[in-house]
Amino acid sequence: MQNLVGDTLPSLAVVYLNRCQTTSERLGRERFVKAYQRFRPTVPHRLYIVNKGFDAERLPAQYCFFQALSPAFIDINDEGFDLVAYRKAAFQIDAPIVFFMNTYSEPLHAGWLDKAYEAFTSDTQVGLVGLSANLETHFPFWPGFLEYPNYHIRTNGFMIARQSYIDALENRPMESKLQAYQFEAGEWSLTRTIQASGRHALVVGKKGMVPPGKLWRACIFRSGSQGNLMLADNQTRIYQDASTLIKAGFWLRTYTPFALIYPHQRLEIKLRNLKQRIGSRLRSLLR
Repeated sequence: MQNLVGDTLPSLAVVYLNRCQTTSERLGRERFVKAYQRFRPTVPHRLYIVNKGFDAERLPAQYCFFQALSPAFIDINDEGFDLVAYRKAAFQIDAPIVFFMNTYSEPLHAGWLDKAYEAFTSDTQVGLVGLSANLETHFPFWPGFLEYPNYHIRTNGFMIARQSYIDALENRPMESKLQAYQFEAGEWSLTRTIQASGRHALVVGKKGMVPPGKLWRACIFRSGSQGNLMLADNQTRIYQDASTLIKAGFWLRTYTPFALIYPHQRLEIKLRNLKQRIGSRLRSLLR
């Protein structure tokens, strides 16, 4: 099955990663189907559903679940993170341009794909377009991560030349979550790889393109009401459902130097180990 809009074979492939191992993933794909039907793009494209980690007995149910979208299907095993799954899919796609989405991605407005494509094709020097981005450092005290500000496109929804993505992941280890974070937001992230080649990495909201210096007030990712956001995911939903105080904390972590003192994973690991050592010591004293 295939999804074609227009009379000619499209140069754009839209890839949605279908993984259904948890309740949140199940809810995520239900949101995607409803949103894609409601905000079906007009730009010529072909939709691919990448079934990740389904055995032969469960695959027919996946074909039925997405039938209303008339997609093409790519079936892969569950090995590797989302970024690896995207690369596996890219090898089976002919279109020169690809828009990748993870299981939690949910289009929010009409024109979400059209505006990304318009930005991507507006200039030959554009190499990457995302529907959200931030300046967060993630792991400021770990090797391979930059300090604030660390501009990078988020990989929940982004457009790139198919071959550029394949090349960017070549010889890049992707065996741990930390390595996946490095590819998205590290010293040699996908964004910085594109920029190093002399091309631009842009972020697009409902109102158009947003320069990195204005992301903090663009109302896209963890900013204001997120009313300019065109593609939601699990992280944007957490922010949206948070209290005003928690939202302020997210904003500080994402768009200010406070990211450097935020309790990141390394500190959390140290505190957890310290707690375990104290608990072990107390138990030994009470024996």
